[in-house]
Amino acid sequence: NSHPRLTERRWSAEIDASFMVSSPSPLRITELHYNPASHPGVADPQDLEFIELMNTGSETISLNGVTIADFAANPYTFTPGQTLAPGERIIVARNPILFQQVYGGGFKLAPTGYANANFSNGGETVTLLDPQGLVIQQLLYSDSSPWPSGPDGGGPSLEVIDPLGDINDP
Repeated sequence: NSHPRLTERRWSAEIDASFMVSSPSPLRITELHYNPASHPGVADPQDLEFIELMNTGSETISLNGVTIADFAANPYTFTPGQTLAPGERIIVARNPILFQQVYGGGFKLAPTGYANANFSNGGETVTLLDPQGLVIQQLLYSDSSPWPSGPDGGGPSLEVIDPLGDINDP
């Protein structure tokens, strides 16, 4: 007596999904001028503050929707149409017009500044966010040791030695 072998058939609906592979953004903070020294003809030296970003990748990237946050109640968001070529840097100045008057041209400068906001002279967190609000990079700087003291009103800015290294290493 043989029994026919039973096979079970199951049906399921087709699943169609898209997955986004997370790869680190090549956009990096490379310089922060948080407490500029007094400068002739500049009433408020804080107007000379700026942050510099760099594309460390090998392809041009869009800055549409990229945001610099946490240093101000209203974060700074890049306006549409701005891009960075490989190795290119862009400066976001508190006051772009005054920045150009003092430092001249020759810089890629964001057309708008962050106006009445400013970086804390004692240190704080500055966060770089992608258009979806995900953290690209977060800097927690300070004006006390082991961080260098020169950028705290002494004239030089706080510069990142290795844009691909640990940004929070004084």
